Amino acid sequence: MNRTNRRRLLTPGPVPALLGLALLAGCETEVPEFDQSPDAIAPTPRPAEEVVQTPTPLTLRRLENASVLLPPTGGRRVSMRGGSYEQDAPLLAVTLDAGVYQVADIDEDGVMEAVVQVSVVQGAPGQPGAPGPPGAVGLTSYLVVFAGVTGPPLQEGFLQLPARSQIVEMRIRGSTVELDLLEFRPEDRPCCPSGRRTRRYTYRDGSFNGG
Repeated sequence: MNRTNRRRLLTPGPVPALLGLALLAGCETEVPEFDQSPDAIAPTPRPAEEVVQTPTPLTLRRLENASVLLPPTGGRRVSMRGGSYEQDAPLLAVTLDAGVYQVADIDEDGVMEAVVQVSVVQGAPGQPGAPGPPGAVGLTSYLVVFAGVTGPPLQEGFLQLPARSQIVEMRIRGSTVELDLLEFRPEDRPCCPSGRRTRRYTYRDGSFNGG
């Protein structure tokens, strides 16, 4: 090997030379420091998920076990069981009529309500108001609106129907309720109303208007 080639092997290249200078100069590599405080290392809390409560379907079976508050109940709620409630003294009989029942968004708030007929008989045995056929003294019928909440059905409002009338058909269009009624004429027998009439009501804020 000649002298020129030997010099090339012994002479350090540019990279080893720089590393050697750095070591000789005591050069230190800077390491980034991290904040180790509890606040810094705590995970970012996730926003709480909103719980959406779905209203319970307003089936007839659920309505038959609902509570009602109507003028004849004396300012207290009475709970039906299987579609009826009975009290002996003073006589009070509450009955849900499954034949007049619809589910609709009657207050147009995006949530469905149930509209159902409830009849109430007041009186005492042997006195006017004892249970009897439609048209008997002491029998009053109502349309009751129940809200579809997550628990038991909640009464929102009611409409007292004309005295001794019978509902033939009920139609709900938006917030309007149309009732085809049989109403008594002066010459009708107590059992048999013969006057047919259509009445229209508007439901808003828990109240019916019109008729």
